[in-house]
Amino acid sequence: MRCPRTPLSGRPFAILLALGLGLSVAGGSGSSALHAAQAAGERSLPAVLFTAADGTTAALAVEVADEGDERTCGLMYRTEMSADQGMLFVFISDFYGGFWNKNTFIALSVAYIAADGTIVDIADMEPIRPDETPTIQQPHTRPVRYVIEANWGWYAAHGIGIGDHADVSAALVEPDAAAPPPVSPC
Repeated sequence: MRCPRTPLSGRPFAILLALGLGLSVAGGSGSSALHAAQAAGERSLPAVLFTAADGTTAALAVEVADEGDERTCGLMYRTEMSADQGMLFVFISDFYGGFWNKNTFIALSVAYIAADGTIVDIADMEPIRPDETPTIQQPHTRPVRYVIEANWGWYAAHGIGIGDHADVSAALVEPDAAAPPPVSPC
């Protein structure tokens, strides 16, 4: 069963209800992390390549949430994370929105990325129990086109920060091949 679209409306800056749990790639070029995922029997996922201001790179294999229900559900309810993957949320136009941590069981670091690949903001989200009230991140000051969720601290551990670059092109080639499985309920 696919999850219904659940927009928060009535605000000048719509806050999108999209949530996921991101997973990290152990440093370096990223290709070794992708090979490790394949060797472990996991499906092959595209990678987002991050480039820091000093030229160092880090890769994160990603599932691609590019449809309304995929973005709404994200990686909700997942209790385990592979060490080498995350989730890329793709929007058809720029937005000034935030994410929330409803039904999130793992701590996250969330990168908000402009259409040109510039990281606009990185925010952390605590895990939350189903009976707790979710936290909604405040909208940022610059429009974004992509959001990538990763394990808490993944960006800092890989030297990636605001102003650095994310190349999402490999993940956009065949996004349906990297689509997350349906979540029910979300």
